[in-house]
Amino acid sequence: MNEDETKKLRIKRGLGFALAAILVVIVILWVAPSVGIREGGKISLSRMQLLYGLVSTVIAVAIYIWGVGKWSRFEPPKNSAVSLSPKASNPAQTPATRSGQPVQPNAGAPAQTAGTPAAPKGGS
Repeated sequence: MNEDETKKLRIKRGLGFALAAILVVIVILWVAPSVGIREGGKISLSRMQLLYGLVSTVIAVAIYIWGVGKWSRFEPPKNSAVSLSPKASNPAQTPATRSGQPVQPNAGAPAQTAGTPAAPKGGS
């Protein structure tokens, strides 16, 4: 599937969504009085209030669908400083262990030996 076919498919889906939304709004406005949604009914709303609520909901859903598309996802730049640094043969090694210098644990943090679970934070 090339780029033009993808664009056409997106346009068709968007138009289908718009048509479906318009039909749903019309059907709800037509059915509303018979289920008690009218002025003085079980749910006291005028047709304009109901139309405003439905159109607002449709707009919010459309913006949500449009906003979670691929174009809105953050992708870091391809030429970042991390990608320019040379790769280590063993990513588990830190720069200090590769150079042969002993690694000193942080004096402020309690030492944890391998195999012991981490201490719970925030209380007893």
